[in-house]
Amino acid sequence: MKIVKKIFFTFLSIIFLSIVGLYATGNSYLLRGICSTYLIGENSATITDKKYFNTRTVEAGEYIPWDITDAYKEKTLSPELRSMLEKQESIAFLVLQSGKVDYEEYWGIGSEDSRTNSFSMAKTIVGMLAGAAMVDNKIDNVFQPVTDFLPEWNGANPTNGNLNSSSLQIRHLLTMSAGLEWDERYSSPFSITTEAYYGDQLQDLIMGLDLAVEPGTEHNYQSCATQLLAMVIEKATGKSLSEYASEKLWKPLGAKFDAEWHLDKEGGDEIAFCCFNSNARDFARFGQLYLNKGKWNGKQVIPEPYVDISIEASPTASWYGYGWWLVNHNGHDAYYMRGIFGQYVCVIPDMDIVFVRLGHKYGEKNGHHRVDFLTYLEEVIDMYQK
Repeated sequence: MKIVKKIFFTFLSIIFLSIVGLYATGNSYLLRGICSTYLIGENSATITDKKYFNTRTVEAGEYIPWDITDAYKEKTLSPELRSMLEKQESIAFLVLQSGKVDYEEYWGIGSEDSRTNSFSMAKTIVGMLAGAAMVDNKIDNVFQPVTDFLPEWNGANPTNGNLNSSSLQIRHLLTMSAGLEWDERYSSPFSITTEAYYGDQLQDLIMGLDLAVEPGTEHNYQSCATQLLAMVIEKATGKSLSEYASEKLWKPLGAKFDAEWHLDKEGGDEIAFCCFNSNARDFARFGQLYLNKGKWNGKQVIPEPYVDISIEASPTASWYGYGWWLVNHNGHDAYYMRGIFGQYVCVIPDMDIVFVRLGHKYGEKNGHHRVDFLTYLEEVIDMYQK
């Protein structure tokens, strides 16, 4: 019995010292991930991870139901499409044609009213809010320097006198060419991206970043760019990101359900580069909005010129616009929102189609895209060309 007690108290001591060590080394953010992974038994970076985070509500307004096509669910998914959807543990697949729901199917936890994490699809949403802020004359244009809104940010790299914080502009944040010193790794528990996801001092983390290269010269996908853009939007509008998203997007688009945005702590800041939670039918509204050139029910929600440039190739990446991924497949130009584990809202303009896929897994990379997405795109094109 004494031996058992000794082992037990030794184990507790190790845990206590480990926790103290995490705080002492500035790595206390790892506790959230460790607790969910090892004590609860689930990796907290999942589409259902909002239970591990504080959230802020993105309020819906008057519900605008989707119209349904006369041929609703008459089409049959090809064996290739169904196989990929099931292999990647999809929870939702929805297709709009001409602004109407033509096909939808749900698996597992998915349903018309489920609410799951979209991960980096949120980057595209933040890009839309930047456009809305320009309509409100809160941001002049995409060439405006970040320091106009955040003069306290001094990203000049002390080791390179040629880099100046005032050279960083809104457009650089939108196109992922900000050139910030950032390690976009999700697998390492000690990367700055992991700290941003799990930590509770997100603004301080972002404000401490330096420039690594001249903005606008290289494409480098960085979550911090979107987070910095969100801080600009909040400073420009005087509203939280969730409040502004509700006012400028969620309510005008007639979403059926409130959405939820993860916060870094209770009453804190939105984790803007990810973590907007909703469902397939409401996510589809973003795609239809852009297919409509920024209009919804006759109202210009996002300026048409801003929509057009958002889905054009940026100077540093032919596959990326203002938070939208760009692709041409079998002669069809398409653009899409993308989140880790295969959260997609894709627009195929020449076919008047929007499709949404949500789920637990995604495929390997194929160039700048994922094999699962390319399968969904190819099979939807084939399905609607018949």
